[in-house]
Amino acid sequence: MPSLKKALREKLFQLGQLYRSGLLKSLLPLTFALKWQGESYTLRDHYMFTPMFALQRPKRMFFKCARQVGKSLSTVASDFLLSLCVDYFSTLFVCPRFEQIKRLSNNYMRRVIRDSPLHAMLVNRSVEQTVLQRSFANGSIQYFSFAFLDAERIRQIPADRVVLDEIQDINFDFLPVIAQTMAASWEYGFYNFTGTPKSFENTAERLWENTSQAEWATKCEACNTWNIACLSEHLLKMIGKTTCICAKCGKPVNPRTGLWVHRHPELRNTFSGYHIPQVVHPYHCEHPHMWQELLYNQHEYPESKFKNECLGESWDSAVKLLTREDLQKASKGGPNDLRVALKRARACNLVVMGIDWGGGGSESESYTAVAIAGLMPGSDRIEILYATKLSRNLLVPQELQQILELVKKFNPILIAHDYGGAGELREVLLVQAGLQSKRFAPFTYAVTSDKHIITYNQPSKGRRLSYTIYKPRSLLVFCTMMKAGKILLPQWESSNEVTRDCLNIMQEVQERPRGSDIMLIRRIEGKPDDFIHAANFACSAIWFSQNRYPDISHAMQIQLTQEDLERINPKRPDWGSSKY
Repeated sequence: MPSLKKALREKLFQLGQLYRSGLLKSLLPLTFALKWQGESYTLRDHYMFTPMFALQRPKRMFFKCARQVGKSLSTVASDFLLSLCVDYFSTLFVCPRFEQIKRLSNNYMRRVIRDSPLHAMLVNRSVEQTVLQRSFANGSIQYFSFAFLDAERIRQIPADRVVLDEIQDINFDFLPVIAQTMAASWEYGFYNFTGTPKSFENTAERLWENTSQAEWATKCEACNTWNIACLSEHLLKMIGKTTCICAKCGKPVNPRTGLWVHRHPELRNTFSGYHIPQVVHPYHCEHPHMWQELLYNQHEYPESKFKNECLGESWDSAVKLLTREDLQKASKGGPNDLRVALKRARACNLVVMGIDWGGGGSESESYTAVAIAGLMPGSDRIEILYATKLSRNLLVPQELQQILELVKKFNPILIAHDYGGAGELREVLLVQAGLQSKRFAPFTYAVTSDKHIITYNQPSKGRRLSYTIYKPRSLLVFCTMMKAGKILLPQWESSNEVTRDCLNIMQEVQERPRGSDIMLIRRIEGKPDDFIHAANFACSAIWFSQNRYPDISHAMQIQLTQEDLERINPKRPDWGSSKY
């Protein structure tokens, strides 16, 4: 036994020298120091996590994973080896809740340290071993903390590496605070993000959009088709009756022969991202009973839960009016560039500006949003030519000056805006600046209505003419027309910082004590929705001015044939007939 410990110590010393010389490229040669559940640790069934063990790695790395694919064990194993290899290396582990960080510290890291063949060399009575801190004899330290409601408890922790697990439940605004724990780590400063995604609008998806977005690709030996395991490619078609199959020919494929393919290879060396679904993981596709469980979950889970938990994919709730996929499909217009938009505006039959006024102030969640919409010649299609949100820190005169500049450039026939709240005052100021009052279409939202979507209000008691627009129905029409391809947005890459506001509204039905239920459209708490209202005002003004509010059934190509009409509307006597 002493000779074994001596050999291990010498091997560890040699690997340490290789690391310091820069010749050691991966932590995998150190796995001799790891045991898990009584057996030597290997990446045989965790080969997809190989990039996590690389020593020459990007500053940021994100593993977007389904449940039960080994992300927690791989994360702990890689950091344990790094702490073993580098003296005085400090790691900060962060989870949303204390219970989660406690499990990571006790159920994983404590067991890895306890079962390591080098345990006697790693820890002794002089180093701290608690739930929130685990220290090593070589001076390395692992801190464990949590940040659900705030990140204040993390501020004074020094770190060389930050590992954020269950990142989907950590507030994105906390990341800058957590990042400052590595402000003095000039030599390291690595981020490791792991999590299981939820909706398109949380921290996991916001991070994923900025990564290289690597997907696991497996070549079918039967037909030579490359199967890429993500929803936008082949993932659902790869779910066979007994195992993972080729999306084209249906023959079984072996994910072990696959490789990582980066959607954005230019980001591979700065922010690499890896997606691991259950479908191509050995724990699931190589064990019949686990595969049957996957199939059961596919049929019994709600769609969003299956895609989140089993496929490791973000998916929007069914109550959202628009998904990111809807927005991307609608983003077929020109680039969101002012000069390009001006050229495209000249070809439109008419141009309308839509404005939703913000609340103002640096702490407000609301911006002033502007949408320039044009009716395409020879069609009923509307293109949002230009989309922008003004800075929240602008004073009212500065804000109105920017609006006037856009008016001078695009010369819209109408300026449709939110007349409620601050809108009335801003309209007065714009008229005083020289704009004609007849160019304005002042809209006021109403929540309930038994009239048309837009109604004209006669001027009375010193108030000017205005229009009442039924908020839920108008937004439903707007979203439906966008899905039908009748409303185009600017190209996604150039406009999504503005147009993603469209993802932040939800449909809600509330019961009333008396009468029928009421349908409401509400904003997701903490998310801005200004642009969708600006665009809704602009499109609604075009439809209303043309006296042709859209026919949704026609736009969605929902129409009964004459044969269907005759079958469901048979000739019958009048209900008042005495024969019946």
